[in-house]
Amino acid sequence: KSLVFLILIFSFIISNSYIIKLNDKVILNQYKYKLISTEAFVSRQSKTSKSIYPSVIELYHKAQDMLRKGDSFGAEKLLYRCIEINPEDSRSWLALARLEASLGRLDEARRLFSISHGHFPSNIYLLHAWGIVEYKSGNSDLAREYWSKAIDINKYNPYICLSLSNLEKKTGNYAEAKALIDRVIKYRPTAPLFISLSEIHRVQGNFEAAKACLTQGLNVCLEDSIQIILSLASLEEEVFKNIDESMKLIQRALELDNSNIHVYIAKASIEIRNNNIQAARESLAKASELPASDGKHFTMWSTLEMDLGNVETAIEILKKGSESFPGDPFLLQRWGTIEAKLSRISKARELFLRSIQIRPHAPTFVAWAILEEKEIEKRIISDDEESKYLISDSQQTIETDILNNIKSFDLTVFEENTDMSYSLKDLQKFLKDFPINTNFSSKMFAKRQLSLSRFLFNMGLRTDPQHGPVYHAYGNLEMRLGNYSGARNIFKQGLDRNCTDIASIYHAIGLLEMKCNNILDARAALEKGIDILLSVNSHDATLSFLLHTLGTLEIHNGRLNEAYSIFSKALKIYPKHSQLLLGMALTYFKLFKYEEARDYFKKSIESDPTHAHAWQVWAIAEKSLTNIEAARELFNKGTLNCPSHGPLWQAHGLMEFEAGDINSARYLFEESIRHCPMHAQSYQAWACLELNQGNFIRSKQLASTGIKRCPNHPALWTIASLAEEKLGNITRARQIISFALKIFPKHGALYKVFGEIEAKYGTIANARKIFRIGIQMDPTYAPLYQTSALLEARLGDLEALSVLHKKAKENLKVNIVNYDLFQNEEDIFDKSLSLL
Repeated sequence: KSLVFLILIFSFIISNSYIIKLNDKVILNQYKYKLISTEAFVSRQSKTSKSIYPSVIELYHKAQDMLRKGDSFGAEKLLYRCIEINPEDSRSWLALARLEASLGRLDEARRLFSISHGHFPSNIYLLHAWGIVEYKSGNSDLAREYWSKAIDINKYNPYICLSLSNLEKKTGNYAEAKALIDRVIKYRPTAPLFISLSEIHRVQGNFEAAKACLTQGLNVCLEDSIQIILSLASLEEEVFKNIDESMKLIQRALELDNSNIHVYIAKASIEIRNNNIQAARESLAKASELPASDGKHFTMWSTLEMDLGNVETAIEILKKGSESFPGDPFLLQRWGTIEAKLSRISKARELFLRSIQIRPHAPTFVAWAILEEKEIEKRIISDDEESKYLISDSQQTIETDILNNIKSFDLTVFEENTDMSYSLKDLQKFLKDFPINTNFSSKMFAKRQLSLSRFLFNMGLRTDPQHGPVYHAYGNLEMRLGNYSGARNIFKQGLDRNCTDIASIYHAIGLLEMKCNNILDARAALEKGIDILLSVNSHDATLSFLLHTLGTLEIHNGRLNEAYSIFSKALKIYPKHSQLLLGMALTYFKLFKYEEARDYFKKSIESDPTHAHAWQVWAIAEKSLTNIEAARELFNKGTLNCPSHGPLWQAHGLMEFEAGDINSARYLFEESIRHCPMHAQSYQAWACLELNQGNFIRSKQLASTGIKRCPNHPALWTIASLAEEKLGNITRARQIISFALKIFPKHGALYKVFGEIEAKYGTIANARKIFRIGIQMDPTYAPLYQTSALLEARLGDLEALSVLHKKAKENLKVNIVNYDLFQNEEDIFDKSLSLL
């Protein structure tokens, strides 16, 4: 008893003389800063001393300042200290739990929420934040449970009501979403409530109701009117296409508060969409001078400059933004993405790592994972002495076993468990155990890179299990590797978890099934996505995306009546959607209704003058009708409106090439590369031109430059090989294309051209073998069947033709092999350039 008494006295002295009964004891480990829960009582005096609170408040604000500067560990340390000093400080509990969740430590965040909720069961802010964490983790039922508890405590809290309403809206329960807002908005009208209610009307296609809702909000929420004005401006511009009214609303917001950064950002967004570049720059420059909570405006500004081809300017903007907002991880992510595009890989990795150290964020993991995957092909090429020789100007020859080089560099053998989850410490350990700069063999390097890429995708899924782009990019990785079952599994997980951006998942499934030539399954996947959205009366961008993809699929498969029906239905919902208008134009064009097609081409461009693809397709359509001057005018207007779109310059160049204006074509290809230096097709087109003109050395130089900048574009390797063949360097031509096949073992066009070279020079057995391997590696590449059939027809081998016919029916679902080929005497090799 005496010992117990002494312990109590000791506790009394340390605790500064106050007693509170608690169910959990908070202990701060000075080294690990971990929270340990025990069943105990902390004895303190019932009369609270106020002497410690100033220090807690000071520590709390220091922690918030550290977070703004990106020092998550320092902030975590101080918040744990706040709780140790005063376990009753609910604000510190809340901040700490949010911090742990933002760092991807969901178990620790839940533990903190559970303990603090036990101490403060009526604290609606803890319940609200806990619900947000569960909602972002895909646990919608738990989120609904916590928010419902909070509403039971305070049924008119607008913020909790808004969160619960958004949850119901996402699940398609629009009636309940509206009812929640209607119940609260009568007593606590706020701008976010009116905006959310307007968005529900907008998603359902009730645009006039959406506008009326915002107008009502303007009359009620006088203090928060700017938020509503900006939403109304967005509605006028994006839905009603009333740019003048939208800009009047922006001006009205500026008159109310010319120091509001959100107004300048909204103004810049409208200016960018309407191609008023200088006005957009001025708005973003003004925004950069105003107080802000994050660097979102710097990200927008850098994106604008990147789209205009001003790469170094974009980087300087991001540097300035990172200096102003060192705790903003998204600026570092954007900067890293640009460095990756410039092939400054080490710098990109450094920036991605810094970003996730501030805050793990799924898009950052996706960007980093894609970078590591792309490095596989680049490293194989850059590290291989043979490839350095092959794309050089050396005239030496090296002996290689041509057919032995046709080996599958099949990366599916490195398939790993796609359900694994990782933490930031796991990533740091991985990078330590397998340094990026370690000199591996090409195959070992590929294995390591794929492991890291999958590792990063899984970290993205752990950080945000509902982030749709992770599933999309991860599934596409497996699809490119030929791991179709793995890709399907990843896409299915995204759908099962009701991930964000669900259109991209349905679109990816459609593309996967199309690649497998399962057109019915592709159509079914797209139709299912459309049906789900229509069943909840959702008319957001997701639906338009799916309708456009399905309509395009039908055009490509010759089902023009079905395509017409799809685009007609889509345009009733989105009458001014540029891509859907373009789809309808293409449908009419395929139906030989040229005047109707022109009408819709015009509508598409009027709806969005910066829609480069619309200019390009219309020009190509006019060219196909031999209206060269009309096509030329459209190309010129298109490049004026979309100067940074390399493919537009390239398509114009191809037209001039075909029209015989070689100098104009060369100029346009050069402009395409200047505006878009990583656009492989521009090098390809220019190299083909020079090959056609007999300038074989120049063609080889262009192909080699393209390979160095875009090594993952197999057509450039094909042209380099053809150029060598034309120069009489047959051995070198074979070496180039056989080496390319080591990198692109499933690219049918390479086998096709390789086989044609062998056939041209009389090595028929090699040609037949190459064609057979090509069909085995890329069974859905139709031209390979045709070329092989031409060879077998010349040889008169009916049995071989029969086998080809059977394989074509099995793999392509069409009778691709025509037995009339016996009468066809066209030379095989001369067709290769046109097919490129």
